[in-house]
Amino acid sequence: MHVWLTVFLGLVVVGLLVQTYRQSIAWKRVRGARQEDRSRLLALFEGSPLPTWVFDLETLRFLKVNQAALRQYGYTRAEFGNLTLRDIRSADQWPELDRLLALGPVPLVAQRVRHRRKDGTELHVEIHAQPVIYRGRPARLAIMEDITGRQAAELALRESEAQFRTMADASPAGVAMTTPDGEFRYVNHAALRMLGMPLDRAVGIGWRAGLHPDDRERLLSEWHVAAAARQAYTGAGRFLHTDGRVFWWRMRTSPIWTGDECLGHVAVIIDETEQRSAEEALRESEERFRQLAEHIPAVVYLVEPQTGSMLFVSPAYERIWGRTRSSLYASPWSFLDAVHPDDQDRVRAAYERRLKRLTVEYRIIRPDGDVISIEDLQFPIRHADGSIYLIAGLAFDITRRTQLETQLVESQKMESLGRLAGGVAHDFNNLLTVILSYADLLKETAGAQAEIVQGLEEIENAGQRAATLTRQLLTFAQRQVVDPRVLDVNEALIGLSPVIRHMVGERIALEIRPLAHVPTARLDANQLDQVVMNLVSNACDAMPSGGTLRVEVETVSGPVPGTDVPAGEFVALRVVDTGTGIPPELRAQVLDPFFTTKPKGQGTGLGLSTSYGIVTQFGGFMDLTSQVDRGTTVTCYFPVVEAAPVAEPVADAGTGVTAGTETILVVEDEPMVRDVARTTLERHGYHVITAANGIEGLRVVAERGDAIDLVVTDIVMPQMGGWELAERLHETRPALRVLFTSGYNEEIANAGGRVGADMAFLPKPYLPAALTHRVRQVLDAPWNV
Repeated sequence: MHVWLTVFLGLVVVGLLVQTYRQSIAWKRVRGARQEDRSRLLALFEGSPLPTWVFDLETLRFLKVNQAALRQYGYTRAEFGNLTLRDIRSADQWPELDRLLALGPVPLVAQRVRHRRKDGTELHVEIHAQPVIYRGRPARLAIMEDITGRQAAELALRESEAQFRTMADASPAGVAMTTPDGEFRYVNHAALRMLGMPLDRAVGIGWRAGLHPDDRERLLSEWHVAAAARQAYTGAGRFLHTDGRVFWWRMRTSPIWTGDECLGHVAVIIDETEQRSAEEALRESEERFRQLAEHIPAVVYLVEPQTGSMLFVSPAYERIWGRTRSSLYASPWSFLDAVHPDDQDRVRAAYERRLKRLTVEYRIIRPDGDVISIEDLQFPIRHADGSIYLIAGLAFDITRRTQLETQLVESQKMESLGRLAGGVAHDFNNLLTVILSYADLLKETAGAQAEIVQGLEEIENAGQRAATLTRQLLTFAQRQVVDPRVLDVNEALIGLSPVIRHMVGERIALEIRPLAHVPTARLDANQLDQVVMNLVSNACDAMPSGGTLRVEVETVSGPVPGTDVPAGEFVALRVVDTGTGIPPELRAQVLDPFFTTKPKGQGTGLGLSTSYGIVTQFGGFMDLTSQVDRGTTVTCYFPVVEAAPVAEPVADAGTGVTAGTETILVVEDEPMVRDVARTTLERHGYHVITAANGIEGLRVVAERGDAIDLVVTDIVMPQMGGWELAERLHETRPALRVLFTSGYNEEIANAGGRVGADMAFLPKPYLPAALTHRVRQVLDAPWNV
């Protein structure tokens, strides 16, 4: 038993020894592992590229520092052993340090502070710290990362971003940063104004949200295509403001790529609403200018002053010049090629001063040969500083105005000539009255002396021809007294046929074609005869070797194409010949007074112009057509008057007696006319009293009272004329008969309503028989008949 106990105890001791040995071996292994771990940690601590240390939490003394800390801060290990954490921090950071230490043994992550090196320079570091127990005391293990460069870069980035935002916000254009999908990350003030929303609302929404519905699909499609191709995109469209307004914008987006990743887009947005409005206003202004330029009858043109190139010319150029605008654009000075040769030098000299305001008139020759008169007004258009940037011009077709001015000058010449003719006719008719009257009186005393009678008849013939010429002058000047009546033109032509046949002669075949039942017209019978005779005479002169002459009457309904005849009913009197015709260059002159193609001494040139004056005097129209060697046709159109023709008055010849015993007062300022009138009337038994003017006539009537039966008075006299004399006489003797005479028949036309039934007229020149016949007619006429 004792043995087994001894064995058992021995076994127990052996087991304990074995266990102790095993534990010893295990502890050795643990101590070795710990030593190995410590060596590894120490190697990591010392070999870390980042400054690393351990400092005591209570004393803040550095307990251990690595090589990187020594290099970074410039202290030796012994110097670090004498330093605290406060020694490498600026005093202004101590409060923050105390606040962190007061937190206790807690980890610190990415704490940014400033440290000071041994040489005094500062470091910006980011600290990661963990609480540890070092040699039995609470401590911290801190790892420092030098972020001085990164801090500077971040500062520079922040400054750059601040500058970018400042510039972007100051920009009038909208600037935005977007995500790859187009959502706003940043929007400047201008873009916010366009969007009509604050920044907090704008960020996170896309620019696509505000697109106008009519533009959305197009713009998005274009943007996606550009984005897929990694290209910048430029688009324009309409955007809806939050208040409902629509504005036009133009946007350019540029993608930002890093490798294969799109970080987003930078967008620049320009509000083009005002520009669009200005462009629209400009287009409307240009359209108004275009319409004005295209419809104005003048040529509107714009020229570049330095090069002389044609910037614009209106369509009127093609109408007036008869040339294309394209030719003028190609060669701006080509318009001068059309200028009349006689005006070329003057026009070119004028255009050398084109930088000054100028007005020049000239003629151009169109391709069709027409000559057009032009008035060109040109002026420079200047900048505010006075420099010329444009030459503008207006070229007017003044052909019609020139023609009217010419006509006005001719009309004034005619008016002057008419006044001259009237004045000459007055004196000339007085002289003819004396010549014809004495020739007639001498014939009565010549008896059978044939030679004397023949000479007196020649004097009378010459006087009558002179009287006819005077009447033509007065008719041409529209100063001859007329007696318009409702006439049957057909009957007038028939009555004149024998005279026409006598004028024509045998070498010309005559055709007179009256028209039965032709309407009536209001005309003076004598003047109508004069028109026909003038036209027939001209036609005969145009057929010196014979030909055919046709005089016809017909009715015409206007308007007549190719003439000035308006709408209405007209009686047309037409004279047609087969003569030499009138050359085109002379047709415009044939109506001019005193213009004739006949040799000198064979025509006065008054025939056609006189006929024209008579026709127009009665509201009619004259048309002339002619072809060289094929003849001429002259047609006179007289307005139809619906009334019964008035028969010519038949002189109350009775027994043909022209003598009498009444007392007659002859008032005449021309002594020779006064004497021949007195002689003529006294030879026929009348008692004659004479006066030199109206004042003497009044005195004579006042003295003789009722003894005077008739007053024969000239109309135009000095001091008091015949009209005033008759009015003054009728104030006291309303039944006194008056016979007016005048060689200046305008006074009759100006008489108006003063001419009554008892105021008869005898034109000068007159023969003794005409005077005595008219005197007897007035004396024998019943009162108020």
